[in-house]
Amino acid sequence: ASWAVPSFRCMGNLASAIDELAAVDLDDLPVSAIGEDIAELTRQRNRLDAQILRRVERFDRRGGAVDHGSTQSWLRSELRMSSPDAHRDVTLARDLADVMPATMAAMADGSISSQHAQAIARLRRTIDDDAVVAAEPHLADAARTSTPKDLRAFASSVAHSYSPERFADAERDDYEHRRFDAASTI
Repeated sequence: ASWAVPSFRCMGNLASAIDELAAVDLDDLPVSAIGEDIAELTRQRNRLDAQILRRVERFDRRGGAVDHGSTQSWLRSELRMSSPDAHRDVTLARDLADVMPATMAAMADGSISSQHAQAIARLRRTIDDDAVVAAEPHLADAARTSTPKDLRAFASSVAHSYSPERFADAERDDYEHRRFDAASTI
């Protein structure tokens, strides 16, 4: 098929780039170069996460997981993801495609992480989509200079200002659904 060649080439290039990174002897690099590498790799990881989420959304909307029941089930089965991680990725992928173009663009250019995007996407639980559309570009801009924690606080204040009742309900639900998961690493 015509799609296979470009997709295969992209994945091959990505694999080759990772192989080249793995071959670098870090002991030969000055510590400042290692720091620069960390910053650039993080930016590229953000870009890669955006492309993964873009594909999760299309796979989901086009019914790619019909044999598994849901995209979340497919992610758990095929990629051995945890249920919360699979749910998070599918929900975030849908949110980005539906009402978060500025956030997707910021992820795609590497400026923000998926944690930033999740902080913005939480707004859909507390305010209507029209309000999300109005607030999202401002939050995406703020994400470029904020930590995810600071952005969550900012997004919470936005949610509270748009819909104090729904915000209170969402906070109560979060409190009631808290849980602690512990797993053995042995």
